[in-house]
Amino acid sequence: MEAIGIIRSKGSTICGNQNLAQFVAGNAAGGISAAAINPIQAIRAATFSKMDKNPNSNPHFFNTAKEMAAKGGIRPFLRGIRPTVGRDLVFGGFFSFLRRDFTSRISSAEHPPNPVLCFACDIAAATLATTFSSPFNYARNIMYSSPPGVRELKTMTLIGGLFKKAARQRNVWQSMVFLQNNLKIGVATLRVAFSMALAASTYRTYTAFEKKEKSEV
Repeated sequence: MEAIGIIRSKGSTICGNQNLAQFVAGNAAGGISAAAINPIQAIRAATFSKMDKNPNSNPHFFNTAKEMAAKGGIRPFLRGIRPTVGRDLVFGGFFSFLRRDFTSRISSAEHPPNPVLCFACDIAAATLATTFSSPFNYARNIMYSSPPGVRELKTMTLIGGLFKKAARQRNVWQSMVFLQNNLKIGVATLRVAFSMALAASTYRTYTAFEKKEKSEV
């Protein structure tokens, strides 16, 4: 969000296109955060996997990390990093681009956008961005759930296999239902969309308040 705000505040563009600048800023923010957080997510997934195998166990986060390092060095911490980065690149880029595009359609220089409509635009943008990035999340979840030592499949192989299975369904409706179930598009999607819209709205309110304070100084 901060990277997006910097581009907007300076009026920066890429090839004269501010929408493209928003898309690239979102890509950068998403990719960097995904690469930084993925090791934590890998440890978390391994911890939950232990609990699933033995419900009476209570594996400690740091103990799990030590075991992962002892068995495979750095590799276990990189499990799923490619689809994670892909997911956040797609989500960050599309969310940044779509929320700006939607907001620009309901506002002008003379008429600032209505906060309620802006919030609705943010929810719509986040919903679409989550849907577009869901195939990468699907591949990521499969990689995280794979037993240690198993060769990691390529991201596009997993995604391609999913869509091939969807294409083999009896009709288009069943194909859509198959994808919806496997990509987990539903309540969780709306939860993510609402959270992102709330964060974007809070950021927008803060920057507007900050600009107002500076103008009064």
